[in-house]
Amino acid sequence: MDWTNAKIHKINDTYSARTPLGFYSSDADIRVFLEYKFGKLKEEHPLKGNFAADWSSHTEYSRLLQLCLQGGFVYASVVMRYLESTWYYPPTRLSAILNLQQDPTSTSSSIYLDALYRHIFSSLANLPQGLDVLTVVILHRGSRMTPKFVEDLLISGQGHVQSILTDLEPLVLVPQSTNDLREVTVCHGSVREFLLDPKRSGRFFIDSSTAYGKLAVFCMKRLRFQQFVPHTEGISPIMDIFPLLSNGLSYRIANGS
Repeated sequence: MDWTNAKIHKINDTYSARTPLGFYSSDADIRVFLEYKFGKLKEEHPLKGNFAADWSSHTEYSRLLQLCLQGGFVYASVVMRYLESTWYYPPTRLSAILNLQQDPTSTSSSIYLDALYRHIFSSLANLPQGLDVLTVVILHRGSRMTPKFVEDLLISGQGHVQSILTDLEPLVLVPQSTNDLREVTVCHGSVREFLLDPKRSGRFFIDSSTAYGKLAVFCMKRLRFQQFVPHTEGISPIMDIFPLLSNGLSYRIANGS
C-alpha cells in the first residue's frame, strides 16, 4: 500500500457517520482525499471514455477544492460520492456543483452542505415516497431498517426502496438486494439534522410530530391485515414494529401533543 492509500485509509478510519461536523477539518487531509478520489474517478468511471481532454481543468478543480475546504470533510466526501455515481455523467454533475447557489439569508454554519443536500434531494423523482422511506430510516429506534422491513412497513413492492433512493446514493447507503439483512443507513448524521430542521431543509423538512403519527398508521395497517413479514426468522410483527410505536408515543408525550 502506497503512502496515499495509507493516508486515505487513515482518514476513513477517523471519519464515521457519527463524527460531528467540523471535527474533521484538516485542510491538508481534505486536499489529499480530494486529489486521490478525483484521480480515481477520472481513471475508473465507466464513462471516462467520453470525458473531454480538458475536462476538470486546473480552474475547475481549484474551484471544487475551495468549495470542499469551505464546506469541510463531510462536504468533500458527499461531493465525491455524487460525482462517482455510475448512473450519471461526471462532467455534468461537476458543473452543477460549481454553480450551486448558497442561501444568502442562511445563518447556518453548514451553508455549503445545506446547498448540496438541497440539490441532491431535488433530484428525487418521487419526493413524497422518498421522504416516507427516509422518515422510517431516520426516526426509528430499535428495529433493524433492512430494505425488506421498510418495504413491508410502507406496503410497497420488492425493490421499492432501491428504486426510490437511487438518486440519493451520495447520502444514503442502500443494500442492493431486498433480502439483504444489512440496514438502510444515512452516510452521516448531518443528513438527519438537515431533514429535521425546517430552516435548513425547506420543502424537504420532515416534521417529527406528524411523521411519528404517520408511521403509527403504517404500523397499524400492517398489523390489521397481518401482512407484515419479519426481516429475520422468529421475530413477530408486534415485536418488529413495537419500537416505532413506542418512540412515537414517547415523542408525543414529551412534546405535550
